[in-house]
Amino acid sequence: MEDVKTFMTKDHKRLNKSLMSLGETPSEKNIDNLRLNLKNHFEVEEKFIFKAFITANEIYDIFKLIDEHKEMISLVDEIKKELQSNPSEKIKELKKINSAHIKYEDEFLYPKLENILANNHKKELLSEIKKNRKR
Repeated sequence: MEDVKTFMTKDHKRLNKSLMSLGETPSEKNIDNLRLNLKNHFEVEEKFIFKAFITANEIYDIFKLIDEHKEMISLVDEIKKELQSNPSEKIKELKKINSAHIKYEDEFLYPKLENILANNHKKELLSEIKKNRKR
């Protein structure tokens, strides 16, 4: 049976593949697609996963992660503005932040979530995430 950790980790892999496919000279369409997918992923995390931690009084680095979400969206916007010049440095920076962010969530945050939620809450949370995840 799929759990929240598995679902979100799969989504990270999908997002990471999209980010890696930008290459040195991304198209505006690729950047817009990446931005939309990141926003959707972040909304799910902030609305459901982070809320579950806050409800359980297990805050950890939630606010740092939210700041990283904002920073990544901002970098995507900067990359789009620099398309006519050379956005490669911004792309490298985005990849670096994203890599550390995903590593923390996959290795610490999502496993911790599985430990703090009761089984019935895990199922409810996964159902809500799937219902609200825009593709």
